[in-house]
Amino acid sequence: MEFSSHELIPVLPEITLLIMACLVLFVDLFAPGKERMGTYIVAMVALAVTALVTVYSYQGAQLVLAGHYQSDGLSLILKLVMTLGVAVVFLYGRGYLAVRGLLNGEFFTLSLFGLLGMMIIASSGSLLALYLGLETLSLSLYALVGFDRRSVASSEAAIKYFILGALASGILLYGISILYGVAGTLQLQTLQVEISAVLVDAGEYTMLLGLGVVFVVVGAAFKLGAAPFHMWLPDVYDGSPTAVTNYLGTVSKLAAIALVFRLFADGLQPLVDQWQPMLMLLAVTSLIIGNIVAIAQTNFKRMLGYSAISHMGFVLLGILTGTAEGYSSALFYM
Repeated sequence: MEFSSHELIPVLPEITLLIMACLVLFVDLFAPGKERMGTYIVAMVALAVTALVTVYSYQGAQLVLAGHYQSDGLSLILKLVMTLGVAVVFLYGRGYLAVRGLLNGEFFTLSLFGLLGMMIIASSGSLLALYLGLETLSLSLYALVGFDRRSVASSEAAIKYFILGALASGILLYGISILYGVAGTLQLQTLQVEISAVLVDAGEYTMLLGLGVVFVVVGAAFKLGAAPFHMWLPDVYDGSPTAVTNYLGTVSKLAAIALVFRLFADGLQPLVDQWQPMLMLLAVTSLIIGNIVAIAQTNFKRMLGYSAISHMGFVLLGILTGTAEGYSSALFYM
């Protein structure tokens, strides 16, 4: 397939953010003092430049880079809100971390790389891009959670998050491999067509598709923190520095909604009858466990963790309808 330089225009926000994140890391080498004012300013400029490039590089709905990257209205809105959310986290986080002697340039750099992963998820046009964006975000979050090396709770939370996150990644990747084996494509739009053809034939691959959906839903549920795959979330919220908890509880939730939209609304829509009951079970379980267990909490951060679980249940209620109205309601709720 021929490559055109025009295909890079929709990808400019991600390219810009990658370059600026590396620049932040370089500037931090020469940033004097505990306040890291130079690093902070460059990081905020990076977010502003990324937002401007996101707006001015948007040229309508496009599918580029061999179908692995798509630019549409959903990705535009999510990217801008994600960028704004990270800016708010930086505004709060700099003062909080500086007072506690935790302010390092790595906080800004890892947060920017996490934002890069979120933007890739929002613009994913294939299962491959979706997985790469998810892992870029996850690796950044693992490091951010264990950011306070002096805290035993932070280290324990990072280890637990890494182990369960790696398990979830393996489960999700196995489900993707099954779907690829049946459909013969990773591109989300083509995947819909191929899955529909398999369902029409009602052949031997129908059961295999169902198995792939089970693995994908379980892997995604781990990543989303939906009950009963929520074991890591309260501990991670509790053990992380508060600035990182803000990042986890706000911006990363937008990545979760982008993941669900691209995965179920774009790629697996023909299998709605198979993933709908599973999402319904996850939603009800998340609402029950998240709200009831939150009442018994005496730790504010753990209560926020269980609150996040219940909120994910409400989001899944909108997604499981399988309709445009349900998707828009879930996005509005987030």
